[in-house]
Amino acid sequence: MMTRFVSALALVSIALTATGPAKADGMEPNVRTIVILHTNDIHGHLTAWTGWEGELKGKTVGGLGRLAGAVAQVRKDHEATILLLDAGDLIGDTMLADLTEGKALIEALNHLRYDALAVGNHEPDFSIDALRQRAKEAKFPLLAANLVTTGDGSLIAEPFSVRKVNGVTVGVLGLAYPKTERTTAKKNVDTVAFQDPAATVKRFLPKMRDEGVEVIVLLSHLGLSGDKKLAGAVDGIDVIVGGHSHNRMTEAERVGNTLIVQAGAHGSDLGRLDLTIENGKLICHRRSLILLDHATIPADPDAEKLLDRLTQPHRRTLDELVGKAGGWLVRAQTLAGQEARKRHEESPIDSLFADILCAETKADIALLPGVGYGVAIPPGPVTAAQLRQMVPHEGNVVTMRLTGAQVVDVLE
Repeated sequence: MMTRFVSALALVSIALTATGPAKADGMEPNVRTIVILHTNDIHGHLTAWTGWEGELKGKTVGGLGRLAGAVAQVRKDHEATILLLDAGDLIGDTMLADLTEGKALIEALNHLRYDALAVGNHEPDFSIDALRQRAKEAKFPLLAANLVTTGDGSLIAEPFSVRKVNGVTVGVLGLAYPKTERTTAKKNVDTVAFQDPAATVKRFLPKMRDEGVEVIVLLSHLGLSGDKKLAGAVDGIDVIVGGHSHNRMTEAERVGNTLIVQAGAHGSDLGRLDLTIENGKLICHRRSLILLDHATIPADPDAEKLLDRLTQPHRRTLDELVGKAGGWLVRAQTLAGQEARKRHEESPIDSLFADILCAETKADIALLPGVGYGVAIPPGPVTAAQLRQMVPHEGNVVTMRLTGAQVVDVLE
């Protein structure tokens, strides 16, 4: 299939060169190809998991070894044309991420030679100081043009990165999630502010053009609906590589002249977007989503060795048995499809957690935060690592007496 795709792409390039408009001086147009590979919302998942619904049901997917294997397959034919990006929420939520404060995840992306990472709403989960330390350890830039300190307004991360890819100057601008304080402990972000995404992009686009950028890529953690709104409000963005809403987008969404893509969550997929650039302008694209299915994607042995090294010091803690599941323990909202997904479904495992809290505290009602997600736990023994990724954030159990009117006010 890869051979057929490369052949088709070559035919497209030949056709464009033969029929495209010639330059005024009679010279042929300069046609180049860029391959953007991308991930988002890995959420600390460096190990494989089993799908429980839809196309993924019953399949073993994800993990560092398969991600590395998929990247290696593309690099074999397109090494000089590849830009490898992650749209954020890399370091939070698994026990391995917690035990290493995200360092294990940065080491993994260093090994894969990523070109940039957007700051997602879970990158600050271990404090801004820890985030700064992770940025020092990374061999790629962490990008967030709208994340500043509340004191002097200085940037926490780099705003954008400029790279030459197959002769094309590409600028990658990062955007952090502006409502991050609602999705992490407030102490983690009490010294920073998140500026308006549209105003931020408008401020930095001219600066990127001044540096000779021909193709603008926005590495965004706004979610699909936020990306679509932004693309409609700001001209000049060629591609938005997005995250946050966990969409498995098999097609690129077009808003105006902007293409928007996303690649699932928890390492489910590797996104691929092939761009054809003529004289610095994006003229056509081809989209594919590579499911990291263990039945079809070979593991990269060096990445598997790295994963073993990263997990070995914590193996006893990760593998501790904490219970047994009689059936699938599923959380709603983990993966969405091509379109944005409303977050109003009942979550079976949250209902279970609420039942446990009511039983333990003798309460009539249990209220839980509405931001839960995570790969489902299959029937059988449950490890500490599996349970931890379902309850990833610090919290206290508090009981109180409320009137019926107060309960209604809370729910409203």
